[in-house]
Amino acid sequence: MKLNKQDLELINIATQVLDNNMDLYDDRNILVACVARAKSGQIYKGVNIKTSHSICAEQVAIGQALA
Repeated sequence: MKLNKQDLELINIATQVLDNNMDLYDDRNILVACVARAKSGQIYKGVNIKTSHSICAEQVAIGQALA
């Protein structure tokens, strides 16, 4: 499967989200990023939230879209 320009844009945005939120000094805090594009073209970002009831990055991005 070939990646198109829009795919590469989402990968670059997800990489930026990781870079902006990663704690390089605490390797126990594994960060996952998710970026989703709606039909409208709007981009929604999410990262996993580590708590006693952890939330996946995908769920956060979907929540951003619904909000």
